[in-house]
Amino acid sequence: MGLVQVLQKAKIIFDSDGHKVELDCTVDEVLFDRIRLVFTKSFMRYLNALEPGNELLIKVFAPQGVIQFHSMVISSPLEKFFEIEYDEDAINLEMDYSAKIDNLDNLIIKRPLLGDISTKIINMDATWLSFCTVTPLNLNSTFDFIITIDNEEIMFKGKLVAEVEENCFKAQIVEISQHDKSVYFGFLEKLRGTI
Repeated sequence: MGLVQVLQKAKIIFDSDGHKVELDCTVDEVLFDRIRLVFTKSFMRYLNALEPGNELLIKVFAPQGVIQFHSMVISSPLEKFFEIEYDEDAINLEMDYSAKIDNLDNLIIKRPLLGDISTKIINMDATWLSFCTVTPLNLNSTFDFIITIDNEEIMFKGKLVAEVEENCFKAQIVEISQHDKSVYFGFLEKLRGTI
């Protein structure tokens, strides 16, 4: 089960005549590559901005936090369904779990030639995690990461996208198997339940 679910409240955000517009809507259906939305207020005056091919910013309000992603209109609200593009791998969920993670000692950064690094997770979210290490690392480097969750090792490829403090990094998850992704999301759900 993904983060975006039927009946969640959402906003679509776009520019119209030089002004930022936010329209409230509800998730009606989540399909493999698209989401169907139903407007809660009138949208007729913004039909030009809601034509197929136009880009939108989407915010979905889930129990885990605010899911945000860029999308494109697939079908106009005047058609049978108002549909937008959806790629679960491209969503951004900003939620601070750091208070509940309590520095998990279960992150291994694989470096075959230089030696693996074992460290603690400081914070994590649907598409990234952060950690500190005494070993200097280069931004934009890609590594294989291993996390132990409930006695199960999951592996993903991550890219260091930011150095938040000296030798403390934010790694974006760029490749993960469907099984490992399910375990990872399940762990986030457990954290959410304890917040």
